[in-house]
Amino acid sequence: MEKRSKIIILLTILFIMTMVFIYLFTSLNMRQRIESALDSHLYKLQVNYELLLHQQKVTANAAYQSTTNKKYVIDILSKTKGASKKKLDYLRKELYNKLKPKYKILYGKGVLQYTFTLPNNKVFLRMHKPSKYGDSIDGYRYSFEYVNKTHKPISGFEQGKTAHGFRNVFPIFDKKHNYIGTMDISFSSDFLLGYLINVSKIYSHFLIKKTVFNIKSWKRDDVDLNYIPSYENKDYVMSDTYHKHKHKQQYKYKHLLNNIKNFEPLKEKIYKNMKIGKKFSLYHQYNDKSVVISFYPIKNIKDKKVVAWIVSYDHDDFIDLTLKMSHNVRILAFFIFSMLFYFIYRVLNQKEILDGLVEKQTKKLMESEQNLKLLNENLELTIEKEVLKNQEKDRLLYQQSKMAAMGEMIGNIAHQWRQPIAIISMWANNIIVDIDMEEVDNDNLKKYAMKINEQTLHLSQTIDDFRNFFLPNKEKTSFILKNSVDKTMSLLSASFKTHNIEVIENIEMVEIFSLENEFTQSILNIIKNAKDILVTLPKSSRRLIFINIYKNDLYVNIDIIDNGGGISEKIIDKVFEPYYTTKHQSQGTGIGLYMTETIITKHLGGNIYVENVNYDYEDVNYKGAKFMITLPLIKELND
Repeated sequence: MEKRSKIIILLTILFIMTMVFIYLFTSLNMRQRIESALDSHLYKLQVNYELLLHQQKVTANAAYQSTTNKKYVIDILSKTKGASKKKLDYLRKELYNKLKPKYKILYGKGVLQYTFTLPNNKVFLRMHKPSKYGDSIDGYRYSFEYVNKTHKPISGFEQGKTAHGFRNVFPIFDKKHNYIGTMDISFSSDFLLGYLINVSKIYSHFLIKKTVFNIKSWKRDDVDLNYIPSYENKDYVMSDTYHKHKHKQQYKYKHLLNNIKNFEPLKEKIYKNMKIGKKFSLYHQYNDKSVVISFYPIKNIKDKKVVAWIVSYDHDDFIDLTLKMSHNVRILAFFIFSMLFYFIYRVLNQKEILDGLVEKQTKKLMESEQNLKLLNENLELTIEKEVLKNQEKDRLLYQQSKMAAMGEMIGNIAHQWRQPIAIISMWANNIIVDIDMEEVDNDNLKKYAMKINEQTLHLSQTIDDFRNFFLPNKEKTSFILKNSVDKTMSLLSASFKTHNIEVIENIEMVEIFSLENEFTQSILNIIKNAKDILVTLPKSSRRLIFINIYKNDLYVNIDIIDNGGGISEKIIDKVFEPYYTTKHQSQGTGIGLYMTETIITKHLGGNIYVENVNYDYEDVNYKGAKFMITLPLIKELND
C-alpha cells in the first residue's frame, strides 16, 4: 500500500510538471504571435503616416515651385520692401486675388495654411484668413524664424499660437537672388486623421502635449478645432474630429473611447511608454474582443522632442484566435495526458499486484520444501502437488517478466508518440478554428479527419513496431529506401515547418531486402534527435538536415547530417549506450539511439557510426553531427 501511494504521488508530480510545461510553452507561443500582431498594427500605422507625410511634402514642393515660378508673385513680394501701409494693402489684395483659385485647389488637397511672410517676420498674407495680417511671428513660429535667418527650407510638425500642423516653409528670392520673404504650405492633423480613416481605414485620434497646446477650443472661418482631455494620458489633450468624419465604423471607434474606463489596467503601461517617447502597441480584451491600441510619436520641428502622438484603436481577430487556440490546446493536452498517466498507473499497479503474488507463492514454496522432508507416505502424490505448485510459480514469474518488459515499452512508446500526438492536436485545432470562424468545409473536414486518422494509424503502428522488436521471427520484404524516408519525413513535416527546418535530400533509387518498419524507425530516431538539437538554435540561424543515400559495391550508405553544432567529444562515444542521454529527462528517455543501433546491427545486419563534421553549404560553413549507416545490398532468395 505504501508503494502504491508513492507511485500515485510520483505520477501526480510528473503530471503537474507536464501541464506546467505545456502551459509555459503555449504561453510563449501565444506571446510571440500576439507580439507579431501588435507589430503589424504599428507598422501599418507608421507606413500610412510616413506615406502621407511624403505625399504632403511632394504637394508642398510642387506648390512652392508653381507659386515662385509665377512672375507676378515675385514682382508683388519684391515691391513690399519699404512700401507704405496703403501700398502693402494694395499689394496684399492683388496677390490674394491672383492666388485665390490656386489656394482653392490646394485646399482640396489638404493644404490648410498658404501663408507669406516678410523678412522681418511679419505676416504679409494668410490665404486661409486674409483679414489677419501684419502680426509678428517672433517667438512662436520657429520655422519662419529659421528660414528668414538661414534662407533654407524646413519642414515638420509645429505648434502655432492656437493651432498645430505639419508645416513646409520655403525661402523666396527675386530675379537677382535677393531674399524677399517666406512661403508656408501647412497641413492640419485633422486632414491626417481623415486620410487614415477614409483611405487606410485606420480609426485614430491626435494627442497634443498640454505644455505645447493649452487652449480648449479655437474657432475661425477656415477650421473648427476642438480639444478635449486625453483618455490615455492626463498630460495630453486630444483632437475631437468625430463630428467631421462620418465613416460608419467611426461611431464604433468612438464607442470604444467613451468606454475607455474599461482599459484602466493599461493606463500605467501607456503612461510609461509615452514617457519613453518611442512607438508601441498594446492590446486589451473588451466585450470578448481584442482591441489593439497603437501609439506613434510625432516630434517637434525645433528640438525633435515628442510633443504629439497618433493613436489608433482596432479589433484584431488574429489575437482572438490565438487566445482561443491556446485555451483549446491546454484543455486537449489535459485530457490526453490524464488518460496517458492513468494508463501508466494501471500498468504499474498491476505489476505491484503480480510482485505480491510472486512473493506469496515463494513463501508457500519454501513451506512446501520444509514439509517435503517430513513426508514419508504418499510421496508420489506429494511430488505431483509440488510440481503443480512449481508450474504456477513459473507462470507467475513469466507474467512478472512480461509486465516489466511492458513497463519499459511504455517509456519507449511515450518517447515516440510525442510528435504524432502534437500533429493530431494541430489538426484537431484546425477543425475547432474552422468551426469557430464559421468556415466549415466538408472537404477540409475530410482532409483533417484523414490526417488525424493517419496519425492514429501511426500510433498503432508504433505499438506494433515495438512489439515486433521483441519477436525473434520477423518477415523481410523488398522496399525502396526513398519511399521509407518519405514516410518518415511525412510524420515530421508539420513540426519541421513550424521550426523552419530545411531538409535537403540526395537520394538514389535503391531497393533492398530487409525489415522496412525497423529501418523506418531507425531513420526516424536519428532525424528526431537532429530536430531536437536544431530547435535550440537562434531563430536567425538556418536549421538544416541533409539525407544522402547512395550505393557502394555491395552496400548502401545512408548519411544523415545536421548543422546543430555537433556532439560533445566527451560523450560522442556513449550516444549508443542504453538510457544515456544529454537532454533533460522531459525531452527523452535515452533509449532512441540505443534502439537504433540495436536494430541496425542485430536486425538489419548493418553498421552505424557517428562523427562531428565541418562542411560548406551555399558558401556558408556549418558544423554538425553526421550519422553513417551501411546496409547490405545482397537480396535473399525466396526458394
